[in-house]
Amino acid sequence: MTSTVETVGGKRVSPSAGRRLTAGRRLRAWRRAGASNSRASNAGASNGGFTAVEITMVAAVIVILTLLALPLYRKRVEQSRINGALDEMSNLAKAEELAFAEAGYYFRLNDLDNTTDYTTGTAVNAGLEVPIASWNRALTTGPFSERDRLANSPTHWNGPYISYRKFAYLDEMQTTFDPNMFRDNGPILILNLGNPGGDIGDDRYPLDPWGNPYLFFAAGPGKEGQMIPDDNRFISQKRCALYSLGPDGVPGNKVGATVPQDFWRQEDNPTPVVLGTGDDLLYVF
Repeated sequence: MTSTVETVGGKRVSPSAGRRLTAGRRLRAWRRAGASNSRASNAGASNGGFTAVEITMVAAVIVILTLLALPLYRKRVEQSRINGALDEMSNLAKAEELAFAEAGYYFRLNDLDNTTDYTTGTAVNAGLEVPIASWNRALTTGPFSERDRLANSPTHWNGPYISYRKFAYLDEMQTTFDPNMFRDNGPILILNLGNPGGDIGDDRYPLDPWGNPYLFFAAGPGKEGQMIPDDNRFISQKRCALYSLGPDGVPGNKVGATVPQDFWRQEDNPTPVVLGTGDDLLYVF
């Protein structure tokens, strides 16, 4: 009887022993493959994403940081607007002083960007021409009038003295802003809007960073002499004053409807009533 011999791993073994060795190796290889797959599976599970708890914790941290940073951000933004308003008021004051030095009058803020165009008698485009008014009254017109001298005398209007980036057109003003701002109730003078010889709707009035008009009051007797005799708002005011209504857009800490007196100049009054108090900004020159 002939016996068959197999070689396994370089050694001669009987067939039955070879089969047992081969089966054992296959079992060990299967176990090793299973362990490797298990480790790969576990690694994939650990790198597959965040758990709900982790996501919730991250979201909570973001919300807390936002709540802490938002008030500081708003405060910085508000302070930058306040600084911007004071810078703009300084520029307006310089323009008023230059116009006064050259022309002998303080002018309405909407006139400071006017050109030297001139129409005898009454203006065709008051928003573009030599102004038809000082800061608080109309100038006389016609030959040898105040406006004629303003255009033709050695001391004359030489504008524009400033340009505006943020403004409202005059034809928007009286329907957009508090009517108590306007003469004779307040400091903003608009003359015969849209009528011959009056203001035009395209004339520009400067606005503060919160979108409200700046308010200008010129000096009283001794510096200009353009007083309205019975207007106590402007008596004994020796300096010019510019106001911004500030972040809240109302005079002082006013609550509820305003009255004309809320827009009266109070800068030289030892006990200010409304305008100039609260968050209002004041620039005196």
